[in-house]
Amino acid sequence: MNEPMKYRIETGDVTLSDGTVRTEADYERMALEAETMEPDYDAIFARARAKGGRPSLGEGISPVLQVRLDEQLRQQLAERAKRDHTTPSSIARDAIQAFLAS
Repeated sequence: MNEPMKYRIETGDVTLSDGTVRTEADYERMALEAETMEPDYDAIFARARAKGGRPSLGEGISPVLQVRLDEQLRQQLAERAKRDHTTPSSIARDAIQAFLAS
């Protein structure tokens, strides 16, 4: 288990769980960099994908489509998904693809 961060009040230094010591000057430098740097959106999205979340369904980010269902239809969809060992989203995608192909 990671050791909690230690904070030295007299100096403002913080010791991280890996033993790294961050000073007030370090935090001031990081704040200035954050204020003046141009965000690297590709790196941000890559880190977000690497940390988890739903996998993309194709190239790039998969947009979310919300659909309103009455309670009875939502319950039927949930029961069918459970019975088929799949998800309501997967059933909806399959149904939309079948509809568009017809």
